[in-house]
Amino acid sequence: MIKLERGKRPKELAQEVCDELTKMYVENRDKDVWNCSKVKQPLKDALLGMTCGKCAYCECQLDIESKDVTIDHFLPKSNYPNMVLQWENLLPSCLRCNRDKNDYSEKIVNPCIDNPQEYLALNKKNRYRLEGLDRDGVGKNTIISIKLNDIARVMVPRMRMQRLRQVICLMMIVIYRSDDICKTKINGLIGSKNWKMNYKKLRCNLSDYRYKSEYVT
Repeated sequence: MIKLERGKRPKELAQEVCDELTKMYVENRDKDVWNCSKVKQPLKDALLGMTCGKCAYCECQLDIESKDVTIDHFLPKSNYPNMVLQWENLLPSCLRCNRDKNDYSEKIVNPCIDNPQEYLALNKKNRYRLEGLDRDGVGKNTIISIKLNDIARVMVPRMRMQRLRQVICLMMIVIYRSDDICKTKINGLIGSKNWKMNYKKLRCNLSDYRYKSEYVT
């Protein structure tokens, strides 16, 4: 999770439209008004633009790692029905995070308001696991509520990104210094002696995970 900058509310979510749909939801909680044809696509486009196509919580690439792009209500709509279409309360989320967070009652990090670096850090004993930093337990609650230490969905991408960073650093040394020791290390990391052919591909892969690098040093 990283700090996000919220963009402008989409013009399709004008106040009168928002008021109309909110009233509909308050009267009938079974209506997914945020998915109605008037606002669904503009909302998703604006929210995905804010996160570069990633889940606001686990940062999975929503068009690659998760086919389910959902609109999450940071403050749960079950408790705050009048905020069901409030722009400041909406975040793009994968289905897994949306379901796991659901109506979690404890305070968690809001990436558009809070700076996650003040609440979350890599565990010193396991560099691929996150741990809470703050005394109030907000970081710990965040990890628990949306399972930020899930092995398959979250920890594996962290491991992959760290490996790519190591390979690219070694490649840079080889290219500029012709270091044979680094060549050997690269061969071990990527299992191929044709590492120069993979250089551009590896850099592209690393850029896909650029936002996860916030917690990797």
